[in-house]
Amino acid sequence: MTRRGRFLFNGALVWLLMPVAAIANGALRELLLARLLGEQAAEILAVLLLLVLIYLIAAVFLSRIGRRYRLADLWALGFLWMVLTIAFEIIFFGVFLSVPISALLEAYNVFAGEFWVVILVGILLAPRLAHVGVRLLRQRD
Repeated sequence: MTRRGRFLFNGALVWLLMPVAAIANGALRELLLARLLGEQAAEILAVLLLLVLIYLIAAVFLSRIGRRYRLADLWALGFLWMVLTIAFEIIFFGVFLSVPISALLEAYNVFAGEFWVVILVGILLAPRLAHVGVRLLRQRD
């Protein structure tokens, strides 16, 4: 396996933490935040919390593997994570929970106040942003 192949394979394994983080974040939103803040504020805060969790997952992954990747690898990883996330949504909700595809597509409508696209863009950018953060922390040491 090539260096990039190993990097992406390990990144795909790390991605498995993201659905767990998203489910925990959703439970927090429903069980606590919505009651305390109301639906709209809870939704916005949950999106921000999920993006922070994804960024932290990416930062820990990159800091643990050292500097054995290139800029193109980071973009490839972000794209892989985004594709895996979309596939998970389709398979989990569409297939296992029988949510109609039209309902899944509604989550992409930012004009209706949906934030799913923001999360997908955050996932795409997470490895690159985490790389910058990890690099800045290493420079401080």
